[in-house]
Amino acid sequence: MWGLIVALVVASGAFAWVQLAPQPALDMVLGPDLTVRHVMVEREPGAEGQTFQRGDRLTHIGGMSVDNLQEFRQLLPPLLKEAGPPEYQNDEGEPEDEEAAVADEQRVVVDYQLLRPVHRFLLALQEETVEPGELPPGVEQGDRLVEVDGRVLPEKMGAEGIRSVAASRPDAVLGIERSDAVFSGQLQVDADGGAPGVLVTFVLVLLVIAVIWRWHSDRIGERAAYCVGLETLCMGWLLMLVFGFQWVLGDPWLAAAVVAGLAMVRPLSMFAREQARGESGAGGTIALGIGALVTAGLVGLMAGGQLASAEEALHAAAIVTGLFIIYELAVGGMEGKSLLDLGDRGGYLAGIVILGLLVCAVLLVLEPVGFREDTWRWFAVLLPGLMWFGDVLYVIKYGTYSAMGEVADRQARRKVIEDYLQEMAAEMPNTDLRLIAMIEGRAMQVRTTKQGLEVRIADSSLADAVEIMITENAAVPLPESTDRTNHPMAGIANALNISLAVVLAPPAGMLQLNMDDLEIALVGIRESVEGDIPSYASSETLDLAQQLWEGPVASAALIEAVSAMPLQGETDGTVEKAPASVRRELDEVQQQLDEVREENQQLAEKRQEVGGQLQTVQRRVRLGELTRTAAHPPINAQQRQRLLEGELIEALDYLLDEPDPVVFAGPGGVGKEFTAFQAHLLEGGKEGDFLVVDTVHEGWAGRLDDILGEEGGGVGDELLKGFAGALVLRGAQRCDDRRLLALCHQCDEKSVRLFLAFESEEAEQRSVLEERPRPLQELLEHREVIIPRFQTRPEIMDGVFEFWLDYWTARYDMRVDGFSRMALETLRAYDYPGQIAEAVEVVRLAVLAAEYDVVDREDLPLRVRSGRRT
Repeated sequence: MWGLIVALVVASGAFAWVQLAPQPALDMVLGPDLTVRHVMVEREPGAEGQTFQRGDRLTHIGGMSVDNLQEFRQLLPPLLKEAGPPEYQNDEGEPEDEEAAVADEQRVVVDYQLLRPVHRFLLALQEETVEPGELPPGVEQGDRLVEVDGRVLPEKMGAEGIRSVAASRPDAVLGIERSDAVFSGQLQVDADGGAPGVLVTFVLVLLVIAVIWRWHSDRIGERAAYCVGLETLCMGWLLMLVFGFQWVLGDPWLAAAVVAGLAMVRPLSMFAREQARGESGAGGTIALGIGALVTAGLVGLMAGGQLASAEEALHAAAIVTGLFIIYELAVGGMEGKSLLDLGDRGGYLAGIVILGLLVCAVLLVLEPVGFREDTWRWFAVLLPGLMWFGDVLYVIKYGTYSAMGEVADRQARRKVIEDYLQEMAAEMPNTDLRLIAMIEGRAMQVRTTKQGLEVRIADSSLADAVEIMITENAAVPLPESTDRTNHPMAGIANALNISLAVVLAPPAGMLQLNMDDLEIALVGIRESVEGDIPSYASSETLDLAQQLWEGPVASAALIEAVSAMPLQGETDGTVEKAPASVRRELDEVQQQLDEVREENQQLAEKRQEVGGQLQTVQRRVRLGELTRTAAHPPINAQQRQRLLEGELIEALDYLLDEPDPVVFAGPGGVGKEFTAFQAHLLEGGKEGDFLVVDTVHEGWAGRLDDILGEEGGGVGDELLKGFAGALVLRGAQRCDDRRLLALCHQCDEKSVRLFLAFESEEAEQRSVLEERPRPLQELLEHREVIIPRFQTRPEIMDGVFEFWLDYWTARYDMRVDGFSRMALETLRAYDYPGQIAEAVEVVRLAVLAAEYDVVDREDLPLRVRSGRRT
C-alpha cells in the first residue's frame, strides 16, 4: 500500500511537471476569459513595452486569435520557441542599454493585441488649426469628451462637442474616452518556462509520506496512516493553487486534480481518525462518499461544459472543503473534544482555523470581486493545510495529550480503572470483578474495594487459572461448540466460582512496553449464595468488556500493576524486584507522564488565571451598568481643607481606620455624597472606583439585589467580588432592613468600603438609625456622621463660594476674579433652603450675570439679594 501511495505521488508530480513546465511565468494574471486581473510587473511603454491594465481582454497572440485561457495555454509554448529576444534600441534605431539586454537574454517577446473596454487619455491641441467638420488629430469617431483642462464635464460630449471645443479653445488639453480601444504590443516572458515550485512541492510530499511510513504510531493502525498519506498527496495538489494557479485555470486536467484534492482532503482525515479510534460508526465512510460524489460531479460538469470555466469548479470544491472544516469544528465542540485529538494544542490549532474562517468571511464581504478572483485560493490552501498539519502530528504522536493525559498521575489512573470496573459491574451484579495482569510470569491483581482501588499480587489459584486460560486460548463461559465436560477451564470455573473470564486484546493507544510476555485478563468471581444456580456472562458482556477496554484504561491498569510489582521472594531471603527491563520502561514512561502532567498543570493554571481575570472584568462591567460614577470636580488637599471643616476631616480619618460602613445623615443637598467621595480619596481610593446606587431612581431595589448576590441575600451574581473600591447607597432611608444588613455584610466580606447616605431633616435632633433593628444599630451606631445645614457652617461658606466661582469661570471661559464685599455679605446672609446644592447654582448664575471682573451684589439672583438668614 505504501508503494502504491508513493507511485501515486511520483505520477502526480510527473503529470504536474509535464503540464506546467512548458508554461512561462507571466507578468500578469489572466482570468479564464483572458481578462487581465492583476499586473505584477509594469514595463516602460515603447515598441517592446507592455501596456496591460486591469480589465483589458487579450484577443490575439502571435497574430492568432484566442478566445479563452485554454487556447492561450496551448498556443503560447510553440510561439515561445519561434520568438526572439527583446531588442533595445534608441530613437535612431541603434542598439542601446547592453546591460539590460544581457540581463534579459533569457526572455523572448511575442506580439499581442488586446481590447480595452474603456480607455481614457489626454490630448493637447497645441493651437493647431482644425478644418471645419474635421476632428483633431488623434481623435476618432465615437470618442467622447469627458474633461477640458482638468475639469470634468457634467455630461460626456460626442464628436460635435469635441469640434466645438477645439475651434473655440485651440490650446486646450482634452480628456478623451474611447470605448473598445485596441492596443498592440510585445509580451515578454522567460524562454525556458519551468515550474520549480512543482518539483519542490512533490519532493516535500514524498518526504512527509516517508516520515509517516517510518514513524507513524502503531496505535492508530495502518489504515489511518494510509489515509493521512493520501491526504498529504491532496495537499500537494492544493499547493498547485499557489505555484501554478494561472495555468490550473486554463488546464481542465490540472483543475480536475486540484478539485479532487480539495474535495477529498478532509474526508480522508475524518476517515483516518475514525479508524485510529477504532470506532465502528460510518461517519468517515460517509464523508469519503460525499467527497467522491462532489469530485465526480464537479469534474463531470466541467467536462460536459456545464460550468463556464474550471474556476467555478474550483470555487465549489473550496466551499465543500470549508463546510467539512466547519462541520469538524462544530462536532468537536459539541462532543467536548479538542480538534484532531491533540488536547490543548488542538484547541490552539482550532482557534487559528476559526480565526482564518472569520478573516475569510470578512474579506469576502469587503472585497467580493478580489476575493473570488484571487484571495480565495490562499485560504483554500492555508486552512486545510493547518488541519493537515494536525493530522500528521496525530499519526506520529497519536495524541499524547488525549491518550496519556488521562493517566498522567496516580489519582487519574485509578479513576479510569474504577470507572471501567464499575461499568462492567453494572452488567454483572453480585460479581467481584478484577483485572489480572500477567507480566513475565508474575500475576498482579487490580480490583475495587470499599477503601478504593487495590493492587496486589494475585492469588496463586487465580493466577494459575488465568495462565491456563491464556495457554488454552479460552474464555468463560466457554463457547457452545467446545466440549465443556473435558475442558480444563470448565472445572476451574466451577471450583473458583468464575462467571466471567476473558483475555483482553491490547487496544489502540495502549502504552507499549518492551516485553514479550504481557497479558491482561478480566475475571469475575461470582458471590456464592446457597441455592442459587450458577450463572455466566453472556457473549454480549464479553464483547462489551473488550469494547470498553480503551487505550487509557489499559495503560492505567498496566502502569498500576507494574508499579506494585516488587515481591517478597523466598529465594535468598531477599526482596525480588521486577525485571530490570520493566523498571527501565516504567521509568521512561513515568518521565513522559511527569512532563505531560507538568505541562497540563501549567496550562490549567494559565486557563484558571485568565478565566479569573475575565470574570473580574465581566463583574466590573455589570457593576458599572447597575451604578453610576461620581460627578464631582477634582480638588486638591488645600481646597479640601476649605470645603470641609477640620473636625469633619479628623472624624473621617478616625472612622476610616476601621473597615465598617460609614453613615452620613443630614437634609438633602448638604453634600453627603461629596463628603463620602472625599473620604474615599482620603483613604487612597481612585476616582473611577467610587460607585453610587441612587434609590431615587426606579428599579433601584432590583439593581441592589443584583449587586448583593445570593450569599448576601440578593438574587444575582456576586458582583462585588474583586471590586477594590467604595460603594455609596444614596437615599439609604428608603432601603429595607434586610437589604441594608445584607449590603453591610457583603461589603465587609468583599473588602469594599460602604458609605450609607441617609436623608433626614431631623438628623441633628435624633439618629437616623433609631427605628432600625438592633443588629443594624449595633453595627452602625458609632459610625454615624451628621452633616448639618449649610447656613450653620460659616467656616466653609467662603471656601464653597470661591471654589465654585473658579470652577464656573473656567467652565464658561470667563474672567471673574472674585466677589465684591457687598456680594459676599449678601451670600453669607442668605438662608439657602436648598443647602450646598443651591449655593452652587447661585454662584453659577452670578458668574453668568457678571459684567465686570468681580461679582457685584446686583449680579446675584433676586431671591438672594432680598433674603435674610432665618
